[in-house]
Amino acid sequence: QNITVQLDASGNATITAAQINNGSTDNCAIASIAASQIDFTCADEGDNNVTLTVTDTNGNVDTCTAVVTITLQDAPTGLECWETANYNYTTCMWDVSGTQPVEPTATNCWDDYQFDTNDTSPTYCTWVNQGTEPIEPAATNCWDNYQFDTDDTSPTYCTWVNQGTEPIEPVATNCWDDYQLDNDDTSPTYCTWVNQGTEP
Repeated sequence: QNITVQLDASGNATITAAQINNGSTDNCAIASIAASQIDFTCADEGDNNVTLTVTDTNGNVDTCTAVVTITLQDAPTGLECWETANYNYTTCMWDVSGTQPVEPTATNCWDDYQFDTNDTSPTYCTWVNQGTEPIEPAATNCWDNYQFDTDDTSPTYCTWVNQGTEPIEPVATNCWDDYQLDNDDTSPTYCTWVNQGTEP
């Protein structure tokens, strides 16, 4: 009878004569059953004609041919996205090759590279920068002066820091002094304290 046998993890397969014997009988008794080939490797992949020889106790011999189909081991599973499995017919083993892409060097303080393992993603198996540059805050005061902190030793590193300070109101020196902060951005005295008082 024909059989199909898969190579084991080491690239070998062994059969017995009994596996290809489909009920040989004799009117006396059977002394031996032998197969012409029992050991196989990847070099035997596909169909192999194997002769089954049956000998009875009187020395009578008969033969028949069975087809032993050899299949390779299953390809490795659970590979990383950067790995490829190729069958090596010299060693009769699967060779896994490939190296993980190197993480890019951050060029900005907000860079945050993450490796994409989502196989439905267009960036699958690549490093993707998930970081975004912090947005400069909108000025709410005329003296606001936001500067981006690039000093990596600073506690405010990689953030926008308001370097501006509110102008200090001048000390009145006359009883009629009335200092008001000019918030009119079209005025030449914008964002300064202007004395609105006049001497009586």
